[in-house]
Amino acid sequence: MTDQARCSLCRAPERRLWAPVDYQPTLESLSVGNFISLERCPACGWLWVLVPWEPFASFPYLVRWDRSAEDWQRLHDLDKGLTLHKWHEAMIVELYETLDDDGIEAVTWHRLRAHGRGPLEQENVALPDLDSFLTET
Repeated sequence: MTDQARCSLCRAPERRLWAPVDYQPTLESLSVGNFISLERCPACGWLWVLVPWEPFASFPYLVRWDRSAEDWQRLHDLDKGLTLHKWHEAMIVELYETLDDDGIEAVTWHRLRAHGRGPLEQENVALPDLDSFLTET
């Protein structure tokens, strides 16, 4: 989150979502939770939330995290990551159409393999109000 110029590795701040494609950036793991992790781009410092979706946790999606690492940890510790998983899923739904052709193709392949268990197949995916959770703690 330190450099506002476009990062050559993770492509932040312009890019907000990475689908499970072969050329996802290799990031540094900061915190690992319940099938969710907080990652940092070694080139620019932007934070990303990674969730490996089924089947076999082999479809990792990265969503850019615009808050602090401390906020991520506090939210994870509230309910073992449940709220963060809901946020991640809602962000995939919201940002799906911003993907490039390779990203759309990767999501299409995931949807075929997941047989209705992927993030885009769920109905009424609501974005949790993270501010309300953070002010409660």
